[in-house]
Formats: sequence, C-alpha cells, structure tokens
Amino acid sequence: MIDLATLGGFAKSGRIKILASTAAQRSPMFPEVPTVAELGYPGYEVETWFALYAPARTPSPVVTRLGELSAKWLATPEAKAALAALGQEATASSPVAVTQRIVAEQKAYAPLVTAANIKTD
Repeated sequence: MIDLATLGGFAKSGRIKILASTAAQRSPMFPEVPTVAELGYPGYEVETWFALYAPARTPSPVVTRLGELSAKWLATPEAKAALAALGQEATASSPVAVTQRIVAEQKAYAPLVTAANIKTD
C-alpha cells in the first residue's frame, strides 16, 4: 500500500499495476481502478492525509493566519493542478477538525494496535 503521489508515475509507465484503491471513491487519476469497497469489502476506507502543524504554544492569531493563508493557496488553480498531478486533492480544514480526525483515527485503530501488541518506545 502506498499513496498515488509515489506510485502514479510507475503505474502510468506500466511498470506496475494498481489492484485497488483504499479511498472511498475512485481516483480521478486512475478511474479504472476499483476501490477496496467495490471489490467486496464495504465500508473499507483508508486515506493518506496531511496537515499543517505548528508548535503547541503558537499564538492563536498566528495559527488562524496560517490557516487562512493555506486555505487561500489551496483554492488557487495552480495548487489544485499541482496536487492533482500527484493524485492528491486538498481541502482546507481547521485545527479543531484536524484534532477531531486524529482522535477518531486513534479510536478506530486502538483495537488493532492492542491486538497486535504494538508498543512505542
């Protein structure tokens, strides 16, 4: 499993074949590739996502301004085209939404981590 930004060039050149996408929807970059859900595993969805982080005590106005500037850039045609070329699609978010996603993913993966006895040092 790997993201399209890394994999896309190899697949387009025919050096590898993508068997399925773990995203909820088919990729516009590879619309012929089915999702894992379409292959018989409904509800299966694992997506790569990124967030912009700042140190914990960054003043709120600075965090707000970074968010505004990021959202403004992500809305530009240039940003959309650059990301699409990598098989990515970006949407602006908020610190609260990012925190909620992290908490939700931790909760979702906790049983797997426990069952596999995964530990951090």
